[in-house]
Amino acid sequence: MTQCDWTDIMKLTGRGQIPKLAVGCLLLWALLPFNPYGYYVLLRWIVSGLLAYLVVSEYRAGRIEWAWIYGVCTGVYNPIIPVHLGRSVWFCTNIATIVMVVVSVVTTIRRGPQR
Repeated sequence: MTQCDWTDIMKLTGRGQIPKLAVGCLLLWALLPFNPYGYYVLLRWIVSGLLAYLVVSEYRAGRIEWAWIYGVCTGVYNPIIPVHLGRSVWFCTNIATIVMVVVSVVTTIRRGPQR
């Protein structure tokens, strides 16, 4: 097991990592059952905007596979032409997106910011 040093922290707070962490936190909060409907409407706008930013960011960094993954997620969370799913399906979708973001952050930290 390795220790975390300042370079790992800098990679975590790098330019592309903060939107990923924001998406993860917003979707984690969405798992709580007491959120009003307005939170989910606002969530779609913010998350889709951050995911669209990540599509461009990952594409420019040469991580085409991540750009495609974020592109699909942008379509799912898109507020203009919304995808209507049941509460339990959204719960699973949010968990899957959180896991995807965590994997992306860990992969980026391990490989470095660019290939």
